[in-house]
Amino acid sequence: MKKVYYVILFLTLSIMVVSSIYYKVIQRPEESEILLTKAFKSSGADIVKSEINFWGKLNVHLKNVNNMKQLADNLTGNLNVKKDNTYSSNIIDNNQLLELKVNCKTVDGKLVAIYIQSLKAADQGKDEVSVTVTKDLGYNDLIQIRRDVEKAFKKYDIVPKVNSCITGSINRKLNQKEIEDLCSLTIKKIEAIKVEGIKDEKLESISAYSPLINDSVTVNGKRINLNLAIRYNTNENKTYIWLATPVITIEY
Repeated sequence: MKKVYYVILFLTLSIMVVSSIYYKVIQRPEESEILLTKAFKSSGADIVKSEINFWGKLNVHLKNVNNMKQLADNLTGNLNVKKDNTYSSNIIDNNQLLELKVNCKTVDGKLVAIYIQSLKAADQGKDEVSVTVTKDLGYNDLIQIRRDVEKAFKKYDIVPKVNSCITGSINRKLNQKEIEDLCSLTIKKIEAIKVEGIKDEKLESISAYSPLINDSVTVNGKRINLNLAIRYNTNENKTYIWLATPVITIEY
């Protein structure tokens, strides 16, 4: 009887463990920025800066500047922004659109840019809002900022599209074999497969797809959600690396 009891206990615990693992892996996948940082760390580059951009559409028209300013305050409120001489806003109001641009800094120096746009014609679609955070973002910053901004967006029922990019450098020129190894190791770190790429004497760029990252875009009929670029800077004698999900949107 005891043996039956222990068998049942063992099976019960095993099911609980398997269920827990399944829930963690399948039901709660890792955030894109966690996967992005894992891949970037495998490159061996030193982080230079990072950028994260959010874009989405509101379900309603904001109608006036006061409503826009309230939305901007809610977005910056979660980011601990300073309301001092570093905070500036600009309003465009004409027959076609109403737009608010806000540039500011967080207390620890991160740059925040907010754009809110409302097209006045009733048939032009919903109002748009974007938030970009840049400058000296460490690995944990990317992850936390995404959580904070998404929390603010949620108040307005906005499910944003998010694009994150990490820029890094290596203090020397890499040979072709090292570049190929770096590309291979970086994308394989998060089970990504190369979709397409370009290469010339100055730049190598790879677009890849990882099943671990939820977000993706379609380019030339192909799904991608990881973009890697490598360029050597002769003036600085440094090899720069850009790694983004889903794509690199900054100039490189």
